[in-house]
Amino acid sequence: SELIKPYLGSKYKLTEVPKSLIFYMSKHSGPVNEIQWCPVWEQSHMLLSASMDKTVKVWDAVDTGCCLKTYSCHSCAVRAARWSSCGRRILSGGFDSTLHLTDVETGKQIFSSKTEFRISALKFHPTESNIFLCGGFSPEVKAWDIRTSKVFRVYKAAVQQTLDILFLPEGREFLTSTDSVSRDSADRTIIAWDFQSAAKISNQIFHVRLT
Repeated sequence: SELIKPYLGSKYKLTEVPKSLIFYMSKHSGPVNEIQWCPVWEQSHMLLSASMDKTVKVWDAVDTGCCLKTYSCHSCAVRAARWSSCGRRILSGGFDSTLHLTDVETGKQIFSSKTEFRISALKFHPTESNIFLCGGFSPEVKAWDIRTSKVFRVYKAAVQQTLDILFLPEGREFLTSTDSVSRDSADRTIIAWDFQSAAKISNQIFHVRLT
């Protein structure tokens, strides 16, 4: 894009707050819960957003700022949405307790499933493109395989809900965060897991409220 070409490859001496607004993208009618740039280099101008208005949108966030596509497969607020590594699919989950894997071009669902809890966090495995983790308003985080449309591993912790999930490089371990609060302190706020064995590597206790 000619708009951002001057900024590519420059070596910033310090980080500053942007001085001008480039785009104001306002097609959502509710709060936006998550955004993510497309991971494919040739499509890296596209931005994914998930909203409380029950929709997932794809934007041209570099050249025009316009909404390219809207997906309305959920019946309640969409809390989490992620690009697949190939950039041709979008995984989404929300407060309707459903998972959808949607084809970006056609808008059709490649994979759909119902869970036992409202979904608040989704993450694809960094090296296994058919595997993802799903967490939400439940003490469990589940690992899914798209090829079989089934859960193949469950990670159990004595927490109220999972707020976010982060894979460490190579995908052998991952972190989950929660807001389990007891006596004005956050208990087991961040947990490190072994992906293969589902064992807790670390069960930290922080006496501050971390979200």
